[in-house]
Amino acid sequence: MISAAFGLARALLAAGDRAGAVRTLDEVPATSRHFTTARLTSAVTLLSARSRKEITEEEIRDAARRVEALPPTEPRVLQIRALVLGTAMDWLENHEASTNHILGYPFTRHGLRLGVEASLRSLARVAPTQAHRYTLVDMANRVRPTSTF
Repeated sequence: MISAAFGLARALLAAGDRAGAVRTLDEVPATSRHFTTARLTSAVTLLSARSRKEITEEEIRDAARRVEALPPTEPRVLQIRALVLGTAMDWLENHEASTNHILGYPFTRHGLRLGVEASLRSLARVAPTQAHRYTLVDMANRVRPTSTF
């Protein structure tokens, strides 16, 4: 039953029905061992394979709510947090900043840069190899907002 939901979601997404794919993933029951994977997949589905011009602020916020609802002990949450915050940061290049926060950070260029930096550093702390850790730290350094002393 559950694998059918993932298959249907993939088919709907391939057919261009992103909302239908997300709805299908939302039907995975909370009692299922695949519930967390379905939530993570739905967050990624909302944001992936699209240009920042196609994504709406509501979709970014929906993905963020899905990530916030997951247990912080879930190791993939760090990756999806980075994806959501990075997508929001890219989205702001063509849109106006919002007054509300997202994943604990102001929805501003500066705030989202701080969020992406923090997410990348968190990922670096649990990186499987030294090379991977260094790459994530370098990425965090590049995105970090400039500051003056």
